[in-house]
Amino acid sequence: MKSFLRKNWFGLLSVMLSFAILISLVSSHGIKKFFDVIKKVEPGFLLFAFVLIILYCLLDGCVLYFLTRIKYKSYSFSSALKTSFIGIFYSAITPMSVGGQPIQILDMTRKKVKFCDASSFVIIKMIVFQIALVLYSIFGLFFYKKFNVKNFWFFAIAGLILNIGFILVSILMSIKKDFITKVCVRLLNFFAKIKFFKSKDLDETKQRMTEQIKLFSDSAKFIGRQKKSLFILLFISFVELTVYYLIPYYILKSFGVNTDLVLTVFATSLIYM
Repeated sequence: MKSFLRKNWFGLLSVMLSFAILISLVSSHGIKKFFDVIKKVEPGFLLFAFVLIILYCLLDGCVLYFLTRIKYKSYSFSSALKTSFIGIFYSAITPMSVGGQPIQILDMTRKKVKFCDASSFVIIKMIVFQIALVLYSIFGLFFYKKFNVKNFWFFAIAGLILNIGFILVSILMSIKKDFITKVCVRLLNFFAKIKFFKSKDLDETKQRMTEQIKLFSDSAKFIGRQKKSLFILLFISFVELTVYYLIPYYILKSFGVNTDLVLTVFATSLIYM
């Protein structure tokens, strides 16, 4: 039991925190009022929202499957789907969704995918997803210029800039391995100087890091040359986002809230960005 708690303390803490917030929200408005609202829910719309969640997970698995199959022909769809579900779960229970990608890389290495390849597949998947997200959000900015929400446009533009920055930095990691290596070496020297880890392990750590960056860059460049496959992945990501943005619409419908479908989709896209 102690071993389990020591290994999984972060995930358990995240779940407990989320549960505490949920209880706080429910109790602040009254348990009775909460159940009164639940009784009025239309199960048909809620069931459809649940189907969309499953479809979203399947599409996410499809992206990872097609991406990995470019290099690993024996990689199965069931493996991709399992890895995708694990990533979505850990993204949901960790602050700022930081746990999803590392656990996906770890799970893929257990399925005979090299660490550097798994890293490049997951990061390229993120880049493609972020490109689709940014393009979708730009459509939202173009079609709906008059959202009457205080400070909405400031956060929308800030989100757009941050997401574009993430894409550029990720691409830089793929094509400028020498520059990234120099930055990482300086960071390692700094951490060794402040005694974050033992200095005697520094040279070995630098060598391993340099090798992994090179392997990651080579793998990313190989995937980057598959233009047709990347466009297919971008299209699937667009469909995946559309499905994801439809979920709030049907949840609102289940509570009897009448709202415009297109408006809800584009508003959700901007909020998500």
